[in-house]
Amino acid sequence: MNKSVCFVSPITRQPLALSADNSCYRTADGHESWPIIEGIPDFNQYDDSPFYGEVKEFGAAVLNGPNVEQSLDAHRKRFESQERWYAQIINEDGGLILEVAAGPGGGNVPAVLFDNPNACVLMSDICLGIVLKWKRVLHALCMGPNVSFAAFNAQRMPSADCSIDTVSGVGGITEAGGEPTAQEVSRVLKPGGLLADMFMSLNEGELAKFPEEFRAKCGGRGSSYWEGFLEQLGFEIIKVEASYSRYFVPGESTLANEAAAYGLPLSFTDYMIIARKR
Repeated sequence: MNKSVCFVSPITRQPLALSADNSCYRTADGHESWPIIEGIPDFNQYDDSPFYGEVKEFGAAVLNGPNVEQSLDAHRKRFESQERWYAQIINEDGGLILEVAAGPGGGNVPAVLFDNPNACVLMSDICLGIVLKWKRVLHALCMGPNVSFAAFNAQRMPSADCSIDTVSGVGGITEAGGEPTAQEVSRVLKPGGLLADMFMSLNEGELAKFPEEFRAKCGGRGSSYWEGFLEQLGFEIIKVEASYSRYFVPGESTLANEAAAYGLPLSFTDYMIIARKR
């Protein structure tokens, strides 16, 4: 575990300390304990929701599948042409970078490491299986010596107020996490800290050709909404920039599979929103 990473309880926000045998993080009063699995703290111990049950099943599939290795290879191939510019922005301030909801694709972490192999990163996802797999793959390749890992729900981050230098994500903050996650990002970022989130915007002309039921599933909020919401949280919007556009490929996601079932093409554009906490 990188010594620059300190955790607090996601429930009470009390500081946490390692147990003597390094098997868990505990509060000083001993009332809360969070297990450590293969060096990764799991802050989902008290989540017994049906959704988290599905998350654990998905994590097991990722842990035993080729998704992470394939994602890392894809990042490597497109780094120079598509990812270097925003990896440099994320690395610009130095300090600790929190990657929110990295997923099997790894979020921005692969690009960040290609740009700066010694970047200090806390790579997170709600799914323990996902971060376990990323840890094993990166360690096998001797990548990311300063990368730490944690499993937690981004709507209840185990980080203290004003403790993180940069928060990064690929849809995990705005697109998937929504307002509660954006509020948590505002809480944990230091004043002047950087937020860099990639989010997806579907081609509205193509989407209009799909049945209403499918369109309802795709309901998302565009860049103008998130710009306004982040400004309300006290952020200064630095830039909103399109990264790249492409068509969905069947098999890469549930949305891609559902679109393919209708026999209609559907493309999207990825945007990066960059903001600083005032």
